[in-house]
Amino acid sequence: MSNDLISRRAVIDGIIELLKSPYANDPSLGMERRDAMKTVGDLCVRSLPTSYDVDKAAERLEKKILEIKDQLMHTSDEDMAVRLRCKMHGLDEALEIVRAGIEG
Repeated sequence: MSNDLISRRAVIDGIIELLKSPYANDPSLGMERRDAMKTVGDLCVRSLPTSYDVDKAAERLEKKILEIKDQLMHTSDEDMAVRLRCKMHGLDEALEIVRAGIEG
């Protein structure tokens, strides 16, 4: 599996286009079958879990890491510095997980 993202809206639009096709409008299918195709398509697509844009998620994490580094540079409170370093470490690990994706 790759990090490809599938747009729920694009899949729904694809199903709608399929339902407009000559195949879906074939009289031999019958109205019930066409309705069933639409219902199953809608239910399946709407129940799919959402994905995220890896690059955007990584960008947000990187921005947060930079903010914490800036805070670290400007704090003289050692307890605060320890908390910030712990937070930064957690964000570094989160960034690694996001970049690895499902396969990681």
